[in-house]
Amino acid sequence: MGVRTTCWGPHAWKCIHSVADWLDKHGTKTQRRIFFINLQYVLPCIHCRRSYGKFLIDLRHEGASRWSARFLAYRIHQCVNAKLRAQGHKIDEPRFEDLPRYRSIRQRDTLAFMRYAMMDYDKKRWRRVVTWITNVCSMVPKWNAAWPRAHTTVASYRSTPLERVRALCVLNGTKTCQAKPFVDAVVGCKKNGYGCF
Repeated sequence: MGVRTTCWGPHAWKCIHSVADWLDKHGTKTQRRIFFINLQYVLPCIHCRRSYGKFLIDLRHEGASRWSARFLAYRIHQCVNAKLRAQGHKIDEPRFEDLPRYRSIRQRDTLAFMRYAMMDYDKKRWRRVVTWITNVCSMVPKWNAAWPRAHTTVASYRSTPLERVRALCVLNGTKTCQAKPFVDAVVGCKKNGYGCF
């Protein structure tokens, strides 16, 4: 399931573009760097991770460090579309000016993308995935209070991926912790109305 880009791709692009908009308005250079560099370890598809790494290197030579986060996300999207067109896919290329602007980070798409990132579990990638998710969650005010404790619990918990995710549930021993939507999205739980992406 992790390799099927049709499942997680649209969520990933909406997440990336909305976070890039947020980074331009409120983010720091460190947050921007962590977000874009660690994104290559979060993508569920190994071919996408490799391509993304190459795109970052190419864009760095074009002066990507001086670009806005929004324009960098646009250029990465252009690189992916160019690669898909070379493979025979018919894809439109919108102009930068025509891209939609996001007022806030799209939580639904971000949660769905995180769910797919966590499903394709790999021990070597786990710490980078947690770093990236922590960075994104710190940008969403609703998640600020609960996520640092959840991250500490998850990072120190050495067990299976499902048990790591379950560790998020024991934040305060309460059923109504703020990390609940995230936990349900990761596990794919359909109860309580969350996780239906």
